[in-house]
Amino acid sequence: MKLKIRGKTVAIQLMLLSIFAVEAREKWMSHGIPEWFTTKFAHTWLVDLPGGLDFSWYLISIIETVIAVAALVSIARGEFLGRRDQTVLRAALMLSIGLFIMLGFGGRVSGDHAIAAHSFMYFTGTMLSLFMIERSEGRTGGRPHRRGGNRDESRRGQGSRPGQTRAQNPRRDSQNHQPRFVKNRQS
Repeated sequence: MKLKIRGKTVAIQLMLLSIFAVEAREKWMSHGIPEWFTTKFAHTWLVDLPGGLDFSWYLISIIETVIAVAALVSIARGEFLGRRDQTVLRAALMLSIGLFIMLGFGGRVSGDHAIAAHSFMYFTGTMLSLFMIERSEGRTGGRPHRRGGNRDESRRGQGSRPGQTRAQNPRRDSQNHQPRFVKNRQS
């Protein structure tokens, strides 16, 4: 039995680890809120929230840690193998989308538009990653992701039964010879 490895899934898992594991580690090793964070948001209404800036800093730290752990769990579960369910990876991507919204909002509130723009780019990349994961699992709406298929399925809406030839279905034969604009015109 040959194992199929999803290369895109591995790339997304490694991307999440490289972004969030490093950031979470740095935040927890800093032992408290850094001075740059308090000076950056000192003039904003975030200071007046319950818990102040401590709450914001530790909320971001916890979310980054959860995303990094979820990426590790996703790898440990083998979600990159074959038809394996990618539930944990999808949850990590959803959390990171929420985090990038928070970070972008914080950049806008503090007046740091470059951070807001970077957060938007991370958000966009994460949305694309989530779309690729859902498409690989067939969860997206619209056209199914498949190659080939049963040719009789395309004929069913035209009045034919599976296995019926043109000679056995004169209605379908006459429809195929009419121009498209005539076929679709209602009388």
